[in-house]
Amino acid sequence: MDGTALGNAVVTFEAEDGQFAYAMTNSSGRYTLQFDTVKKGVTPGKKVVRISTTRKILGLNSSEEGAVPEGEASDEGWEAANEPEKVPAKYNRQSELAVEVTHEQTEYDFELSSK
Repeated sequence: MDGTALGNAVVTFEAEDGQFAYAMTNSSGRYTLQFDTVKKGVTPGKKVVRISTTRKILGLNSSEEGAVPEGEASDEGWEAANEPEKVPAKYNRQSELAVEVTHEQTEYDFELSSK
């Protein structure tokens, strides 16, 4: 974000049917999507991408009640007590980010701006 790697951010690729693949960025901003705690990857097709520093996903960065169950789109998991969201809403809850996932393309990078 703003030219700096965004570590410890949750990245989700959401399909139109509400299912999603998810990941946590490392300190370099890199991530590997997964379907659940065992299987890695994402299905091909159009996806809305959401990036958040406060979103909680069960099995990824939370074991608490109120976290989003893995692979299920939900309004849950967005609010984290005492943690301000670093990423603007246009990249998470009201995301303007979208990609067409294909078998040929395996990397998706996003230039985020805090403004």
